[in-house]
Amino acid sequence: MTDVIKYRPSFVNTRNTDTIVRLAKEAVKTNSWLVVEGEVGDGKTFMFNQIKSLLEAKKNKHIIVNAGPVWESSISGISIPFIARHMIRAIRPAENIPGNQNERYFRLRELLLWVEEQNRKVVLVIDEAQALRWGGFRDLKKLWELSSPNQSHLFSIIMFMKPETRLSGILDSPEIGHRVFSFRSKPLTRVELLSIAEQGFNIKFPQGKTGEKTKELFYSNLSSKNPLSVENLIKAISFSYPEFQKDGIIRESYLRNVISDGIRTMMERLRISKRELRRRIQDDYGKDFDNRKIEESLFHPGKNPKDESIAKTSLDRIYRERTGKKSPVLSSVEVE
Repeated sequence: MTDVIKYRPSFVNTRNTDTIVRLAKEAVKTNSWLVVEGEVGDGKTFMFNQIKSLLEAKKNKHIIVNAGPVWESSISGISIPFIARHMIRAIRPAENIPGNQNERYFRLRELLLWVEEQNRKVVLVIDEAQALRWGGFRDLKKLWELSSPNQSHLFSIIMFMKPETRLSGILDSPEIGHRVFSFRSKPLTRVELLSIAEQGFNIKFPQGKTGEKTKELFYSNLSSKNPLSVENLIKAISFSYPEFQKDGIIRESYLRNVISDGIRTMMERLRISKRELRRRIQDDYGKDFDNRKIEESLFHPGKNPKDESIAKTSLDRIYRERTGKKSPVLSSVEVE
């Protein structure tokens, strides 16, 4: 029997994906500049590849210039010659690329005008664009301002990036920001995350009340409300329970054991004792948890959701103080 679990997820529509696809189509149609921002795990690279695939499916209408991830193509040092060379090769692979920068610039404009006459669109796509320098943005703007009597711009730009404080000033500046359409991905809903698990990774939950309880346990123990957290939890279950790989059914017992094992391992590695956690809960919430209540709250999820949330939130705060990061094995829910 072959594995039924998909480790390269299928595309699942969410509010984020629907908005990004709509904005990307509009950007291509109007030769606009679209910036898509998202945190780690939000699925930016997945959407980058999806947008590329959608455009490449209509090669008679689109010419894709894939500058790739910033770190992969050394685009952090992007310049007019770098992008112009990529665009010329994408439009006409056999074209002789002039060595002189001014000649290369005018050759690119000639080719973009030729593409316009063919009623086709040139799209420059960039992933991991947060590594761009200020000079890179300015050079992109200069190229993007190539125009014709009929068009203010001769190609579109679609870039994906992580939110960066360093870039916020650039994207808000009159020189760049007023010319760019931006979209920042939003946290996914419970329905969307469960759809990604079921439709994207081909997993199943039991029927009836047991299934609903298992779904809630799955959702509440995602470290973040994004696709990567769904993938990581599914992989953790798959690693611990090979039989899950065959039928694809997530059982409540699988989840409870995987969650408990992850928390125990984390506490052992960082030497966080129940006594230390007990003191922290007292400081944070003024509540006295004995060892039995801590054990039940951390390692038997679902019995008392409020106590569980208190214990996990205090434990996560200890983790952040020790590591400077959020714990990957604790729920993101915090007590009000």
